Amino acid sequence: MDESPESTETFENLRRRHHVATLTDSSTVDSTEFNNESLPAAIFANGLSEDRNFLDLAQREDNGGPTTANVGFLPLRPTLLTSIRRNHPFVPRSRASIAYVIVGIFYLLITLLVHYRMNFYPDPKNDENSKAYEFREHNARGHLDVIAGLGPRVAGSAANEKAEKYIMDTVQIIRAKKTNNIIFDVNVQTASGGFTLDFINTGVGQFTSVYQDLKNIVVRISPADGTDADSSVLVNCHYDSVVDSPGAGDDAASCCVMLEIMRSLSQQPDLDLMHNIIFLFNSAEENILQTSHAFITQHHWAPSVKAFVNLDSAGAGGWEIVFQTGPEHPWLIRAYIEAAPYPHASVVGQEIFQTGLVPSDTDFRIFRDYGHIPGIDIAHIKNGYVYHTKNDNPSHIPAGSMQRGGENILATLKNLASSTKLTDPGEDKHGSMVFFDFLGFFMIAYPQRMANILNFTTFVYVYIVFAKKLMRDRSSAALRDSVQLTVVGILVMLTTWAITIL
Repeated sequence: MDESPESTETFENLRRRHHVATLTDSSTVDSTEFNNESLPAAIFANGLSEDRNFLDLAQREDNGGPTTANVGFLPLRPTLLTSIRRNHPFVPRSRASIAYVIVGIFYLLITLLVHYRMNFYPDPKNDENSKAYEFREHNARGHLDVIAGLGPRVAGSAANEKAEKYIMDTVQIIRAKKTNNIIFDVNVQTASGGFTLDFINTGVGQFTSVYQDLKNIVVRISPADGTDADSSVLVNCHYDSVVDSPGAGDDAASCCVMLEIMRSLSQQPDLDLMHNIIFLFNSAEENILQTSHAFITQHHWAPSVKAFVNLDSAGAGGWEIVFQTGPEHPWLIRAYIEAAPYPHASVVGQEIFQTGLVPSDTDFRIFRDYGHIPGIDIAHIKNGYVYHTKNDNPSHIPAGSMQRGGENILATLKNLASSTKLTDPGEDKHGSMVFFDFLGFFMIAYPQRMANILNFTTFVYVYIVFAKKLMRDRSSAALRDSVQLTVVGILVMLTTWAITIL
């Protein structure tokens, strides 16, 4: 801040007069209280100009403030100066601008990092750059081109039946070429039935869904020694689509990933499983979850299912996300965290989805409500604008997306099928978890009860801080500033989360 010689001289004269006045009043004041830096800073912070600073400040302090006639005995007490310094610290405009620039650069860098990470995928594998038992996106892509190439596959349509035949033929080829001694069972279920359903959790009332002669392709891989053939992990997809959509993302890609996982398991020389893995390819999910109901309520393998992994999509490609788990059984998310090489999960998605704010549902609901079994719900959400449209084709699924999902799901299934908690979760049968990942590098998870303690502690702390601030400065401006800062903090938090998720 530039000062003219005239204003500087005026300030020096007034400061000396004030110092003399305070000594005359027998006030014990250290003259350093009124140095050339702190005093004008405090005054200017209150919006006063140099030619009327002492007069205006004195008039604020005392209703009967001095006039130009007695300015020599200015009643500017040191307690007032101390209060000004404490409550109105002087921050030059240049420093504030620099702070804003630094914050802006920080968030720009965070945004760029998130964008880079969310578009990072492992290199797709094929026959030439991988071992026979590894997951190969090249094979899954080949299946996807065929199934999506059939066009819309509405339940009961000719295209739906062609997709069923292709999946069956592929399963038979995989079984014929297996190189280990796992037991490979294949079954085609034809089922009829009905059930009531509260339409997409809206609370508007239940309706009855009836189906007849719908088909499921069910494949069971069992350990050769039959360690625990009565317990199974279920993994589910649906190969039907909505009208006028080729349904590449929703949900042919998941079925193609499952076919390649099945092939990988059939080629692993030292496959050590304790439990069965059941692959369910269902033909009528878009009809509001009908064939998943047919399996879990009628199939003779269903009673052995102790946990499940459901694969679905609300877009095409991208990072698949664990967006709901349970009910309870916190060991499931721990199993995913232990196994998945590229973890991506968020309990916030679970909270939003289970409130009914998202007008959609998955087979997770049927397995949970009618099978009474816990599970993990996984979906793709990138390119959501092609969801349930004619543009849901393989070109929107980026290279490496299926490789990433395949490796994650394969590792998770092997972990679940090798866990003693599948049959006896013990204390891990009850409770829920708060979980999220950090840009896909690692996962953070802790019990809900700990989250409750953290939330309560934070609330109490914020309340105490607000209370102290209001007691110190009861002006409406202070309250307004506190509310504004709180709102800004919440918006920044939500924006950061949205950038990370989307």
